[in-house]
Amino acid sequence: MTIGRSGDQDYRCRRWLAVWALGALVATGCATEAAEPAKPAAKLLISGTFTIDVEGAVQTVSYADVLAEVHAVHKTAADAKSYACIAQLDVAMEKPDGSCRLELSFAPSSEGLRVTGGQFHVVRGITAGGAVVKTVPCGSGWPEASTKPLVYSVLEGQGGINLDPLPPGKGQLAVARLSDLNLSLTGKALFKKGFATKIAVDLSAIKLKGELDSTGDPKASCGAATFPTGVSYCAKAGAPPEGSTPGTALRRTVKLLTCQGEEPFDLGELCGNEAIWVIDWRDWSGSKLLTQIPQVLDLLPKRQIGIAVVVAEGKTKIVDKDPATGATTADGPAPTAAECQEIAKQAGLPPSVILLFDKDKQLIMQDKELVSAAFVPRMLFAKPDGKIVSVLPGQDGTAPTNDQIVAAIKAITGP
Repeated sequence: MTIGRSGDQDYRCRRWLAVWALGALVATGCATEAAEPAKPAAKLLISGTFTIDVEGAVQTVSYADVLAEVHAVHKTAADAKSYACIAQLDVAMEKPDGSCRLELSFAPSSEGLRVTGGQFHVVRGITAGGAVVKTVPCGSGWPEASTKPLVYSVLEGQGGINLDPLPPGKGQLAVARLSDLNLSLTGKALFKKGFATKIAVDLSAIKLKGELDSTGDPKASCGAATFPTGVSYCAKAGAPPEGSTPGTALRRTVKLLTCQGEEPFDLGELCGNEAIWVIDWRDWSGSKLLTQIPQVLDLLPKRQIGIAVVVAEGKTKIVDKDPATGATTADGPAPTAAECQEIAKQAGLPPSVILLFDKDKQLIMQDKELVSAAFVPRMLFAKPDGKIVSVLPGQDGTAPTNDQIVAAIKAITGP
């Protein structure tokens, strides 16, 4: 299967004939690597549902134990004791009548296999000899009433799949079978309709069970090198001192808890990433800032950014007015773990974002604050060693745009 050419039946035949020919060479001993004994064709069954909101028309697409088309490649392991990464994975699914075809390509990232592209066929075009001979719609009710092939593209983004590397003993094989798989798609994929409209689609209800064959390639790439992280990569204590302004070190002495499990968390765990991005979140602000995080990550697909959202205050807004000056200040209650989890859910935050909350409401104190800025929500950007480089928003209080956030990160990582 090759993404972008699924409707071309002639091409698909040639592709699978090539795969068959490769299998024949392996079976006759022409390959340079060993292979597992010949087995019946691998079967990976897909089931599940996703919904997509197109101009207010919510469509539901369901797959019921359909046979997937799979093309997988692993980087051949150097020895029998090594793991082997999945360097390329293409998966396609469609209903028995050929409709609702979804094609996804995955590649390695610092967070596992992530979507790099694909297509969803609203109206599938079946071709022969380079011409469309018939169309198969994916149900009815789509805003576009079309009898012609209609395809949404799938953009590179945060959607992924929880397929692990090949274990020792498999990675050296020219063709390795992975059996007893119980996989899920993860996160949201971004579908593009036309030239500009982008629709976030949650694919996490799609499940894959069965087996697949992966072809070894010693020249395959496991993606960009990942950066090790942890407190040992932070600047040593006192150089520079902790603070909340550029030039000081990320404050780590404040007691913060994870939103799930309420375990203590040291922000120094973010050290080692190419850049660190910490958001001081006050839920009463009503900001939409958190929904920008996936968008920013889409603009920085090759970067390893350590991100933490720290919920400092809850949703109820309390406004105090100074009778002498007339100045007003806003305050909120201490947040809860449940509120923190709900915030993440509503914002659609990717799993790579660390979610924390200030149970004891320490961050309102000047000597405890994470970010020194007059407006909320506010954020800081730090180097891999935790040294703060910049904060947003600026003195005008204007909500940061995606471009401003990307620029702040690139000022640390480089272009």
